[in-house]
Amino acid sequence: RVIAAYNKLFDLDHVDGVLADDFGVVVAPLLPLVKKQKRFLVAISLPHDRYCAEAPGYFYSATSQFTQSRPAFEEFFDLHPNIKSIALVIYDDPEWGNSYREIWNALAAARGVTVVETYLNNEWYPDFKTPLARIISKHPDAIFVAHEPEAFMKAIAQLKYQGAVVSANNV
Repeated sequence: RVIAAYNKLFDLDHVDGVLADDFGVVVAPLLPLVKKQKRFLVAISLPHDRYCAEAPGYFYSATSQFTQSRPAFEEFFDLHPNIKSIALVIYDDPEWGNSYREIWNALAAARGVTVVETYLNNEWYPDFKTPLARIISKHPDAIFVAHEPEAFMKAIAQLKYQGAVVSANNV
């Protein structure tokens, strides 16, 4: 469907380019087509350093570079040395969510912080109450979130979690 919609925009609607506001699982499959057809595509969800070379001159990603967010998370741990356990709530996208998961797991391992649970979900607006209740029962000092913020914050407030909540840089 994504490829058909992409082609329709160029062939029937006669656009000059496409700005894609979607996750990597949708945009990444378009890259071979972009290169072959030499049609302009800008995305906000794929790491620039890994994908722009696949269709040079025709694909660009405006997303923040996930690896550049690492210093901010390092600073969080520096400012909060009492954080000894964390849980991760991740949108299971091969780029955005899992990029943060890799950074957070690496930082936790380097600092001797235990990851008590990793919740992966690819439903954009899930009911977080059940997984958050399970996570909170493990008493993490902080929950790191790379997922839809509105439903998450509503559920975390209802469950009266008292620890820190740390969000991905563009949530």
